[in-house]
Amino acid sequence: MKSLPGVGEVKPKVSQKHVSVRYEPAKVQEQRLKEAIEKAGFTAVEA
Repeated sequence: MKSLPGVGEVKPKVSQKHVSVRYEPAKVQEQRLKEAIEKAGFTAVEA
């Protein structure tokens, strides 16, 4: 996910299957970010 343009901070909690992502919406589409999160084995949920 960090390789996507506009993604600044990624904090995974593997034991909980949770990841927090800070990103710039103007630089990365939300759908593309969700796909990357799900590809990494996580469920994308907006907070």
